[in-house]
Amino acid sequence: MKNKKKKLFITTILMFLFTLCIAPVNAFAATEINKVEINAVKFNYNAGDKPESYAIRSGDTAYYYDIEYEYWEEMETNASGEAVPVKYWYSDENKNNALAEDKKITTFEEGKTYMYSISLKAKDENKFGSNISVRVNNTKINSANVKSFETTLFVTAVKTIKPTKPVQL
Repeated sequence: MKNKKKKLFITTILMFLFTLCIAPVNAFAATEINKVEINAVKFNYNAGDKPESYAIRSGDTAYYYDIEYEYWEEMETNASGEAVPVKYWYSDENKNNALAEDKKITTFEEGKTYMYSISLKAKDENKFGSNISVRVNNTKINSANVKSFETTLFVTAVKTIKPTKPVQL
């Protein structure tokens, strides 16, 4: 009886070791995300359109992170000549609902300038690297606009738009 238990124990250990050999250990380790691809972001808004969330993850690292929120800011030039945000819109309803009514973008207005940014959140134990390549709608984003905080990645000033009224035929 003791020999049978010994055999079973040795067989179990050998099977475990064999499994470790064919399943690389790094499959269980956290991944450092060094490349991000976001597509389907809508930038072609007309005056009167409401902001909408269309962004999707793509590419071979899409599994490792989620889109936390998309973010629009209405920009105005202050007395110093700097563009500063005066109104906001978040795709995250909780963040958007926390804004004062006079600070919310409800529709894009003709002649005003709007800037788009996006926030990403790493999944599980994964982390964003320090030198990340980011593409939005197949356009490479300037690395100065990419802020990595290990588990969060904020990509600012992806694109600036100035909506106009649609052409009437």
